[in-house]
Amino acid sequence: MATFLLQEHKIKPDEVVVSILGTAGMRKVTGVNQKEIYARAKEAVSDNNFEPGEFRTISGQEEGVYAWVDVNYLNGTLEKKKKKTKGIIEIGGSSAQIAFATDKTKHQDDNIMSIKINDVNYNVYAVSFLGLGSNDFNLSITEKSEKDFCYPKEYNENNISGNFSLEKCSAIVDSILTQFPNLKKITQNEEFYNSEFFAISGLYQTLNFFGVKDEDKTGLTNKIKDLCKKDYPDIVIYSENRDRYNTFNKCANAVFANELLFNVLNLPSLHIKAVKKINNTNIRWTLGYAILSQNR
Repeated sequence: MATFLLQEHKIKPDEVVVSILGTAGMRKVTGVNQKEIYARAKEAVSDNNFEPGEFRTISGQEEGVYAWVDVNYLNGTLEKKKKKTKGIIEIGGSSAQIAFATDKTKHQDDNIMSIKINDVNYNVYAVSFLGLGSNDFNLSITEKSEKDFCYPKEYNENNISGNFSLEKCSAIVDSILTQFPNLKKITQNEEFYNSEFFAISGLYQTLNFFGVKDEDKTGLTNKIKDLCKKDYPDIVIYSENRDRYNTFNKCANAVFANELLFNVLNLPSLHIKAVKKINNTNIRWTLGYAILSQNR
């Protein structure tokens, strides 16, 4: 497919730079194994006559900054005249990222990355939490003795006998979130509470599944209560017009989102909006990487 498109536009493969960047999943892989994987990937790129670019695992901070750049580029807030930008809260499979603009500098906080786009300087506070991705977080829940309270009734698989309780599931989720004390440090930044955020990736999927666009804690809590009190087969039917991927985890994911956004981060009402696309373009951190690569 790629070769066909290049031929159609009369572009030679050796004029195309191909980079392969790993994220949270690769951060779990040993350095030796990473080196071998990237060596083979680079060899495959060269064998297909493309120009090899970067082959490495990016840091969580980089991932957050790239997503921030992507969102604000698509939103039209990275022009030559500096505008108020949006923050991002992203939940992936293995990690979660939070990023927003700040007036502070890297000398004041190691979580700040300074970048330049269109001759405008930005300081971006970006943090990543390995283990707070949806897949890893759900695995942590299943390791708890009271895990059944995070799954709907009549779900009886994977050593789980669903018996959903919002109160008890919230307590389980909170016990996991307390293992990430740096989450609270984010809230010490004045810019955090002055920012509006886009919920992207897995967080978008969760909020969208429950019909949440830009509601506050009360709105999300009520929707969790209304849907998760249903039996699992009824939730499966509900999911047919939405997202059917891992339906059994939807209630656990929603409680996770609720506790993270409104109890730990204490986001003010209407400061977050679930977004999949901006100006009809899917959100992908890879575009942010490409933009920063061009502005080096």
